[in-house]
Order: sequence, then structure tokens, then C-alpha cells
Amino acid sequence: MMYCTLMCLGYWGVEIPAELWNYIVSALGVGLTLFLLVFFVYIFRLFGLRKAGVETSELEKVMKELLEEIRGLRRDIEELRKEMRE
Repeated sequence: MMYCTLMCLGYWGVEIPAELWNYIVSALGVGLTLFLLVFFVYIFRLFGLRKAGVETSELEKVMKELLEEIRGLRRDIEELRKEMRE
């Protein structure tokens, strides 16, 4: 939108110094790059990293280990209950 505005100003005869124009184009490039980076990270987290088996953080690894420990404890409790019934 900003780019279109600047192009229209140039078309209407408003002179934009070349140095300022370079800064504006650079800022637009950096802004677009950051936007795309955030957008793709959001999309990847939303749709596919977990399904593809990619772990996104250390916290998820720790949570998976804790879940395995809990499952193991549940199995042990079930075995103890069976032994107590017999």
C-alpha cells in the first residue's frame, strides 16, 4: 500500500530524492521479509510440524518424556492391582 502511494506521488510529479527512495525500498523489503517469516512460522506450527514428527521445542520433549513416565506408572499400578486381587 505504501509502495503504491509512493508510485502515485511520483506519477503526480512529487519528487522523492533517490536516497530517501532507497531507504523506503529497503524498509519495505525488510518489512516484507519479517512478515513472511512470521507468517510461515505460524502456518508451519498450525498445520504440520507436529504431524511431520518435528519437535518444535525442548518443552515438548520434556512433556513427552513425562507422559511416557506416567504411562509406565499406570501400567505398574495396574499390575499391582492384579497381584492384590489374586
